[in-house]
Amino acid sequence: MLARNKLMLLGSATAVVASLALAGVAQEKGAREKTPASSSPRITSCVVSLIDESHVPAQEAGVLTEIIAREGRQVETGAVLAQVNNDQMKMKKKVAEAELEVAKVKAADDINVRYADAASRIHRSAYERNKASGAKSAQEMDELLLKAHEAALGIDKAKLEQKIAIQTEIARKVEVEAAQNDIDRRQIKAPIAGEVVKVIPRLGEWVNPGAPVVHIARLDRLYVEGYLKVADFSPEEIKGRPVKVKVELERKRVEEFKGKIVNASPLVEGGGEYQVQAEVENRRDGGDGPWLLRPGLQPEMTIEVGSPLTARERPIGRETAKPER
Repeated sequence: MLARNKLMLLGSATAVVASLALAGVAQEKGAREKTPASSSPRITSCVVSLIDESHVPAQEAGVLTEIIAREGRQVETGAVLAQVNNDQMKMKKKVAEAELEVAKVKAADDINVRYADAASRIHRSAYERNKASGAKSAQEMDELLLKAHEAALGIDKAKLEQKIAIQTEIARKVEVEAAQNDIDRRQIKAPIAGEVVKVIPRLGEWVNPGAPVVHIARLDRLYVEGYLKVADFSPEEIKGRPVKVKVELERKRVEEFKGKIVNASPLVEGGGEYQVQAEVENRRDGGDGPWLLRPGLQPEMTIEVGSPLTARERPIGRETAKPER
């Protein structure tokens, strides 16, 4: 009887332990399943990278006669960075401009048209007078009529020559524009606004078309990239969310920046993770000092999933493309 009671107590204890274990697993699973979507994931291993940069090339071959860009200097879009020798192109433009002036004079000259019109009226009048008087023979009258027709055709010829002169003027204008384009192509200009990272050739060196001359990087806005587990958040939950980025600088100094997620990759990589990319606003130390956030730094990023979504970009489609002219 005593042995039976011990077995019953042991069985009850085992059942209790098993129930508690199952309850613990269920509680843990329930807690994981009920993780609020508003929690803010923190990525501790991120990297800062450039959004825009350009290795600005020379478009035409020649000797560098001027280098305006200086390393560390800010430049605006369209600013002239360097100059390739353009003396020959300037002479070509002067010749084209002189030929244009000649073409303008010819296009405006209507003397031949007026002369042909006057000659036509005189010959027609002579023919009509002699026809009325009957003093001329048939052969002479034919000659007068032929001269009248010739004079009338002279008007059309003079008008045609003037039209050709006008078209020649247009062609000369195009030649002047082409010469100016050749001059402009020898100016190396900044395609983006940013900071000059490096000037590659030296003054007086020869550059070839396509050879990089100046390296420009945009630093006012940067990418901060990291990885999230697909088991925790889907890309659609992350896209467009605001972020806070913290980076440790010199002597344990910590700075914070704001931005938003501009891309959450649909591709899942090894370890069940996908890349997220935030665009972050940079700022200068003290307002006018060096940029605080720099490419290559490894900050941490907190994604504010509970915050409202920002506007998303429209997909690229036919309606967004500009028609060709």
